[in-house]
Amino acid sequence: MSHGPLPNHIGLYGHAVGEGSLGAFRDCLARFKEMGYQFCTPGELANEPDGRWISLSFDDNYRNWTDLMAPLGELGVSATFFVNTLPMVSAGNPGEIDAYYDRIEYFGERLPLTWDDLLDIEAKGHLIGCHGHAHWPLSRVSFDAAAVDILHSKSLLEAHLGHQVKDFSFPYGMRRFFSRRLRTFCHNHGFTTIVTGIPGLQYGRKDSLWLHRTPWDFDSPIDYNLENLLVDGRIFHAVSGRSAVG
Repeated sequence: MSHGPLPNHIGLYGHAVGEGSLGAFRDCLARFKEMGYQFCTPGELANEPDGRWISLSFDDNYRNWTDLMAPLGELGVSATFFVNTLPMVSAGNPGEIDAYYDRIEYFGERLPLTWDDLLDIEAKGHLIGCHGHAHWPLSRVSFDAAAVDILHSKSLLEAHLGHQVKDFSFPYGMRRFFSRRLRTFCHNHGFTTIVTGIPGLQYGRKDSLWLHRTPWDFDSPIDYNLENLLVDGRIFHAVSGRSAVG
């Protein structure tokens, strides 16, 4: 592992952002804007534009994402929301929703988005991506089951949004939870970007079908999070297969 200046192109992601963390969320956005970063989609980041750029995204399905709209709008920041569709399909089944949040180990307010929420988020200038239907570890189920989960979610999103969904974040984010075969499958079925959750790999060449992101902890100080972004973990990851951060 090595340390250097912050990379010019950064992929960041989070999950739920509670009411108590909204101030820290706004401070994070403002800090990056002060440093000259602009915000873009994953696909735009993969094209390696000139200047300093961040693709900010969120995974899973939380109603409290709607609370992010005000600070995002105030600062003129666009984000990408990678959505699991099962919680919205299961709106009348509390047991299935609880099982979903148990699976992702989330114990905060268990309120999923509605389809209207999703349309409103998009209408405010944000990108909606696919995170699969039920948040299964896709390499740990059969290939056919993984394919059905991905395409079911993609078709639901497209039916409600009225357009193609081309960006995918696979559940759990680490290399061991996805496969080259699934990556090829996603590419062949209309996805143009696939993002991981592997930190420490921000310094390498960008690949739209394997675009790395680093988690941002809004409950920790900004400088702690920036230290994670300074880690160049490419050699460590190549040798060990593990994340150099966390």
